[in-house]
Amino acid sequence: MKKYAAKTAPATLLGYTIINQKEPLGKILELIEQPHQMLCRLDIKGKEVLIPLNEEFLVKVSHAKKEVVVDLPEGLIEVYLG
Repeated sequence: MKKYAAKTAPATLLGYTIINQKEPLGKILELIEQPHQMLCRLDIKGKEVLIPLNEEFLVKVSHAKKEVVVDLPEGLIEVYLG
């Protein structure tokens, strides 16, 4: 899919690593498009975690490093893992 998608298409982020406050969370396994944001599905410690990619949380995307840097609200990851 990435081969045929435009460079700015969300599908190009598949396989990128999500970094939250300098901590790698995991690789993007799926992108789910919602009306106001994109959700990234990750697998963390064997559990499905959905990370929102919106203006509020997205810090930067590094195509060279294949990383998406976010600043997530405290406790969001623990909701899935707790």
